[in-house]
Formats: sequence, C-alpha cells, structure tokens
Amino acid sequence: MFYQPSLIQTTLDNLNSWASKNDMILNGEKCKLLIISFMRDSPPPLEISLNNTSLECTEEACILGVWFIQDLGWGKHVDIITQKASSRLFWLKKLKRFGLPTDDLCEFYQGYIRPTLEYAAPVWSPSITARQSMKIERIQKRALRIILGPQYTCYNEALIYLCLPSLENRRKDLSLKFAKSLLFSDLQKLVTPNPFGSP
Repeated sequence: MFYQPSLIQTTLDNLNSWASKNDMILNGEKCKLLIISFMRDSPPPLEISLNNTSLECTEEACILGVWFIQDLGWGKHVDIITQKASSRLFWLKKLKRFGLPTDDLCEFYQGYIRPTLEYAAPVWSPSITARQSMKIERIQKRALRIILGPQYTCYNEALIYLCLPSLENRRKDLSLKFAKSLLFSDLQKLVTPNPFGSP
C-alpha cells in the first residue's frame, strides 16, 4: 500500500518555531504521538521529534481529563469515568447510613458524583455506543437505589420522584447548550464552517 509522506514533522516544526518567537518552550519529554487511524492495516510508524527529542508513540492519551484512543472510540473514557463515579458511591452509602435526608443525599449526588459522568460531555457523548450509554446510566440507577432505599421501586419512577432527568437526556441538553453557545462565540469561525464560503 502506498503512503504519502507525513506532514506532521513540518507542522510540528512550524508550531515550535511560533512558540519560540512567542517566548514559549515546548518540552519534548512531556509530549507524545497519538496516531488517529481507521485503516484496517496500521500505518507505518513515524519518527517525529521535538527539540531533538523523539516523541513516544502511544495508543491512548488523556487530554484535559478526556481519554482519546487511536480509533476515536470512547470505551476507555467511559470505563474510567464510571469507575471513578462508582467509587464515589461509597460516600453516598455512608451518608445514607448516617441518616442524611433524601434531599441532601440527592444534592450530594448531583454535586459530587454526577459531574464525573458528564465532564466534557459535548466532546464524547454524541458518539458513544448504546452499551456505553447504559453503562453510564447504571451509575445513576445505583445512586437512586441508595438514596431512596426501600422506597425505590423502579428507575423511571425514582427519576420522577426526585425530579431528575436521565443522564442520557442531560448529555443531550448539555451538547445542545454548548452548540448554541458557539453561535454567539468569537470562536465560532474556528469550529464551524462558513455557510457562505467567504473567509
């Protein structure tokens, strides 16, 4: 198979030059190379360097708390956020045993546990699988069982009783809110195409 020469090194050199002119230094030892590819056969390895330091090639990378992998799937990210949220349910159980009122337990869940399942949701939520969505939703189901105790009957009734939306609906609302915010942002031209084709 024929592969075109990579422009990554040239682009990185240009970026490094721009950073130097603006009094910034890029540390090659703290940078890694993640190749995004959907090809059946993996592309040949690339030798990319930054300030005479060869960049380590990796299959996954965490950028600002969001995990990316080579095929842009979200299994790794979903696994990590659900594990983190699941571990925090321990404190919800403790507070339940201490007799904290239902409203306070619900506030604790919304402020301490749910945010871990929704961080940067507009980035990854539109392309997760149904199974991954259900895995995230199960964390909220467990939380509501803890909060309501013997009063818990089923998930949908618990949502109505506590006036909570499903996590799936919340992710849709968060993504829509983010998209609308871009319409009034100075960054719009950087992330959305110009419908009139002018610069």
